[in-house]
Amino acid sequence: MEFDTLGFSPTFQCHIISSSCAHRSDSLRFAPSHVDQSTTAGMIVEVVPAVGGAWLGWFEADVVDSMNGAFACPSENDLLVVSGGNGYVVSAAHPGKFEILPGLIQGVARVPGMPLMAVWDEQDIALYGRSGMVWWAERVAEEGLRITAITPESIAAYVPNFSAGAEQLISIDVATGHVHGAWLRHGPDNVIYPRIHHAQSRGRW
Repeated sequence: MEFDTLGFSPTFQCHIISSSCAHRSDSLRFAPSHVDQSTTAGMIVEVVPAVGGAWLGWFEADVVDSMNGAFACPSENDLLVVSGGNGYVVSAAHPGKFEILPGLIQGVARVPGMPLMAVWDEQDIALYGRSGMVWWAERVAEEGLRITAITPESIAAYVPNFSAGAEQLISIDVATGHVHGAWLRHGPDNVIYPRIHHAQSRGRW
């Protein structure tokens, strides 16, 4: 397995040492709080930043046979590691600065020709730019979200429509996160899904 730049231009180098192994004492440990601390499966990567010393990181997996990978981000200094579905965005130069992404990650892709990266699980999809999250479309599907195409304008996907007993084609605006063609559902507290969340106080991309 190779580090995937997704066509971005990272300032650091990254090497995947192992996609599934126990924690090593010479590596930094990254793990979400909800994961059983006795879990021994994880991914080890070596990161060599442009400034400062190299470091090893062990990233705890959630489901061992789920997605694994290491990816460059729109921010040239950040790294995305997906270990058994757990997603971690880490500063290459300052590994103490990291964010754990929600959900069990199933896909990562760049928006062609743009400094944007889409990340999705079975229900949700989020878009990240140079300054972090741009928007998050929550519960686009109850399960089984399937991304089929990404262009600079839109993201095409299929979602199950259980009332119709078939898949339904939807389209998500890259600029706004607005979902076209979605099956609207009522959730707790009468919230209607899909629900779009936007990052606050940030510039375009």
